[in-house]
Amino acid sequence: MGDIAGVVVLAIIVSVFILYIKERDYPEYALLLGALFLVITLLRLVSPLAQLISVFTQVSQQAGINSYYSDIILRSMAVAYIASFGTELSKDAGQSAIGMVIELGAKIIILALGIPILLAIIKTLAEIIG
Repeated sequence: MGDIAGVVVLAIIVSVFILYIKERDYPEYALLLGALFLVITLLRLVSPLAQLISVFTQVSQQAGINSYYSDIILRSMAVAYIASFGTELSKDAGQSAIGMVIELGAKIIILALGIPILLAIIKTLAEIIG
């Protein structure tokens, strides 16, 4: 809880400062400051993310889920989050078309990653039915 409060307070401060910089006609510095905030925040979240991945892996092992499939789920989640960050940065930079391409690419990658899971579901259904 304390971590998110610090991130939110810092985000508000950075946002106000970015608005001030933009008003002074330095939008490129505002974009750089936003990107710097993003990088710093992501670096602060690496440890909690590692813990989350560890818990997810343990739970999937206890549930008897093949690690191959849990890896696919984790990779899909990573693609979605990375694409979200890239899309938002592109939109902040006024390049919404680039953001749309990032979103489309992420959706295609996630669909491609999910093919083995879909095939396993179809195989299981075929075994149940047949």
